[in-house]
Amino acid sequence: MRAVLPVLFLLGLGACGSDGAVSSDAQLLVPDDVTLHWESSFNGVDDGRALLVPVDVMVYQGSTGEPIEGARIELGDTQPGAKLLRPDAVSMVGFDEPIDGAWWDAWSDRYFEFAPDVRPTSSLVVDTDATGLARVYVFIDRFPVDEMEESGFAPAPVSVTMGDTEESFLLIPR
Repeated sequence: MRAVLPVLFLLGLGACGSDGAVSSDAQLLVPDDVTLHWESSFNGVDDGRALLVPVDVMVYQGSTGEPIEGARIELGDTQPGAKLLRPDAVSMVGFDEPIDGAWWDAWSDRYFEFAPDVRPTSSLVVDTDATGLARVYVFIDRFPVDEMEESGFAPAPVSVTMGDTEESFLLIPR
């Protein structure tokens, strides 16, 4: 079963100008919790199987709805098996056969590879584009085991910070 991004929700935060400074009229739109297909056979470390989940965050003027370009957003995580990447740090390489060094993405059911000298990081600062969007990928090589959770794995939290405000959402394995 393919995971579906739930409806996004609205959070009132400060807006950013061209220098990334926060103003009082910005709104931040982040994903709600995301349920992901995950199996115990995927949960090996550095085994070439992972999730590469696209995440879009938007910043816009609360009073007008206009997108805010150049808003500085920091994303982070609190789980060792989840890391963040810029979209240009990976490339999709095919559906059928892996290339040496490629990873299989359980999200898109495709193989991908990292750009040379790029590795996922635990925090990432990005700026919004002209449409007010900033896209990142959350790379999940493993979820911590948690027998108390329905799936047997603990969710991966992702925090989104703009100015003095921090919100988060979960990537939930099922």
